Amino acid sequence: MKKRLKFRKLQRNTAHRLAMLKNMATSLILHERLITTHPKACEVRRVGEKLIKQGKDGSLHSRRLAARTLKTPAAVTKLMEILGPRYADRQGGYTRVLKLAEPRRRDGAMMSVVELVDRPGEIRVARPARPMGMGTIGWGKEMLEILENNTEVDGINLDRLNLEEAGDILDSSDGGEGEETINKGKV
Repeated sequence: MKKRLKFRKLQRNTAHRLAMLKNMATSLILHERLITTHPKACEVRRVGEKLIKQGKDGSLHSRRLAARTLKTPAAVTKLMEILGPRYADRQGGYTRVLKLAEPRRRDGAMMSVVELVDRPGEIRVARPARPMGMGTIGWGKEMLEILENNTEVDGINLDRLNLEEAGDILDSSDGGEGEETINKGKV
């Protein structure tokens, strides 16, 4: 009976799995987008989130911890000097996993895209961060205030729409923290 499993083994021994995750995390930091199978994407997301948190700290100790995971000095430099300041105001949720619509041809494995949020050229624009201490009821009121104060969201003129239609447009245009199926041609 297996209880409290913390990670996927990905049908690899420990050394192979750790080396693969370190290589994938290095590629994620350098290229800011990665296409891989869905289970690997979920695991590399965990590693990437921890690395960006270390990049936000920016201390010498955090740099050395990141250097243990990342394979190249260029990746460490980018993490500390570019990605750390970029996500300084964000409290988590630095990466997203998007499922591709079509599985891989040769074996039918579900493919996913792991990408950093708030970067140029991202597949889907990140949702604005929720204010601290507000539940879903308060967030709904906050969205109504945004709708009443703004006249245009994502290039759609809200003057012509009533609040219910505008809320539907906002719900369909902004992303979530979960996974979403996207069309493979758009990646």
